[in-house]
Amino acid sequence: MVTRLMEMVSFILSRTFEGDDENWGDVRQRIGEVLEIHGFHPAEIVVALDVVTHIRNRIKEEEDYPDIPLHTNRIYQYLEEIRLTPEARGYLLGLLHERIITPIEYQQIVERSLLLDTSGVDVETIRFLTQSILKPETEMDTGDEEGEAQTLH
Repeated sequence: MVTRLMEMVSFILSRTFEGDDENWGDVRQRIGEVLEIHGFHPAEIVVALDVVTHIRNRIKEEEDYPDIPLHTNRIYQYLEEIRLTPEARGYLLGLLHERIITPIEYQQIVERSLLLDTSGVDVETIRFLTQSILKPETEMDTGDEEGEAQTLH
């Protein structure tokens, strides 16, 4: 369900921030109809629309938010806060700050973590996802010469 929810949220956000001055109630109804035609379940559509409404409200509450269309990959920050534990977010931001990962790799790790079917993403999961992004051609469960597991610290 998380994958389908992310697809819908992404679709809705891409359609709504360009015409931000439109009536949100009408837009919700039109988008809901489009999503239903594409085979999404009405209950899932309601959840996705609620997430988008919350994201839109948080953005509009920001005092220093510019009054221009939103063109950024950071619109999923709210979903990150829900899914990633504070320790996992801190670990990931530390990797970014220390330049161990690039901003693009950061986004890839976050996107993969949001697609996992778990209630919360912890530091160990972030380590595994980071290692899979940084070393995609290697086996994750193989050890070094002495047989000990290799992990990213």
